[in-house]
Amino acid sequence: MGKNKDLRKVLTIALIFLLSSCAIVTEDLSQAKQYVEQKNYSEAIALLNTYKSSGSKKYNAEVHLESAENILKDLDKPKTERYEEAKVYYEEAVRLDPKNSKARSFYLMILKLLKQQ
Repeated sequence: MGKNKDLRKVLTIALIFLLSSCAIVTEDLSQAKQYVEQKNYSEAIALLNTYKSSGSKKYNAEVHLESAENILKDLDKPKTERYEEAKVYYEEAVRLDPKNSKARSFYLMILKLLKQQ
């Protein structure tokens, strides 16, 4: 009986490890979403950077896109400064979600705008 109980424990731990490493287990994004609603992108990104699932990485890429758009709308900063800052966020969005066509398009657009400066 004791061997079966030990085996069950080992299998349970192995299963939990396997599920978490395969990103089948998803993180709770509610706190990050709350930060985004408050337009507190830096806190949302910091939290999302600790998550590993593919779903959270895709959401993190979306938050980077929204943050870059917000930066570009800040007319108090010089245009080149806004472009440089937004480029960093677009680049990270592409890294987090390479299949995100919006992130790639905006990244290429911002590179073109920076070349024109």
